Amino acid sequence: MNKKISISIAALILSTTNTIFAAENPFSDVPTDHWSFQAVAELAKDGVIEGYGDGSFRGDAHITRYEMAQMVAKAMAKSNVSTIDKAKIDKLSAEYATELDNLGVRVSDLEKKTDNIKISGYGYLRTQSQTQTGKPDTSLSRAYLEPLIKAKVNENWDAVGQFTITKDLKTGADSDGDFIVKGISANGKLFGTDVKLGRFEQYSQNLVVYHEYTTGAEFNFGNALKTRITLGQVSDPMKLMGETKENVFYKAAEFNYKLNKTTNLNAAYFDLDGGELEKTRGTKNPHIYTAGFDTRFNKNWSFTGLYLKSSSDISNNKRVEDTGYLATIDYKGAKLNQPGSFGIYLKYIQLPQLTQICTDVYHQDNYKGFELGTMYMLAPNMRGHLRYYKGKHVDDSNKEKTLVRAEVRFFF
Repeated sequence: MNKKISISIAALILSTTNTIFAAENPFSDVPTDHWSFQAVAELAKDGVIEGYGDGSFRGDAHITRYEMAQMVAKAMAKSNVSTIDKAKIDKLSAEYATELDNLGVRVSDLEKKTDNIKISGYGYLRTQSQTQTGKPDTSLSRAYLEPLIKAKVNENWDAVGQFTITKDLKTGADSDGDFIVKGISANGKLFGTDVKLGRFEQYSQNLVVYHEYTTGAEFNFGNALKTRITLGQVSDPMKLMGETKENVFYKAAEFNYKLNKTTNLNAAYFDLDGGELEKTRGTKNPHIYTAGFDTRFNKNWSFTGLYLKSSSDISNNKRVEDTGYLATIDYKGAKLNQPGSFGIYLKYIQLPQLTQICTDVYHQDNYKGFELGTMYMLAPNMRGHLRYYKGKHVDDSNKEKTLVRAEVRFFF
């Protein structure tokens, strides 16, 4: 049972991965006197078996039962495998039970190394057209990719890098540079708290208050009352609230409480050390307060509400609106792993300039109006999204804005 079996270089070198997976039997040159090789061949074709710890099958090197057990151990550590492949892995694990037992900690160490780095993220293809009173009509066609790389440092900490690549599909130009490093952080646990240290992306209060990268620290804790505390610097924070390039000290406390199975309550407080904002807007240390909830009526219908209040109603020495609202009613919803699933939503959005820090998600800054949209899952992890928005300026109803956008977003 310990005999060695030679494996063909042409069939197994990873540089010919496409050929391997396209072949009817990627182990065709391996003697078939043992059923396990056929099982491993089928798992390799499905992308479950990946070879040795360095990711190769080592060409003409001989494979012993011990080495085969290493590949089986790696397959056993995989998640999201099909039921059929899971049955093959279980049968292989029974066949090589002794070898797997002898591997012990070494298998665990191998898995930690081979699964040390994970890549995820999303991208989209987007086209949109916008009209706005007093400004030229605009349109864009854009391709965007935002990969996130997570590398395990130890049991409690990960190193995380986030990047963006943007391409103008009309001109072929790189809209925001060839390749931008947006965030680098250490994410882990400290004194029972989930912590982020460095530069990291944040989403706050349905994306309408803050969606940007913070340089500093974020702390998440709590079970029934989930709490997030953030302290740090915000670069270019006043895209909407003062348009300064100055780094501004940012503090935030956000809370979420699960009232019952269908309803969540939330509240938040945001504070900025005004700096240049005080000069440009006459607003000293602006504060933003929010309170809201989301609830599901049944399996098809849900509602979200959010109230926003700014501590200031003065901008450019003029009195402006200081209260904002967001109300959304959703029907069904697109689920990433369910092709054909869809959702329809209707939103009313009133977002005065001083209730936002840094966000361009809605393109409705300082406007109030309605948005109608639908999402549809074209395939697993591929979502189509159509939206139409029409609104008026919060402080000048003679100014109007419309936005039409079509997008295909993919997740990996």
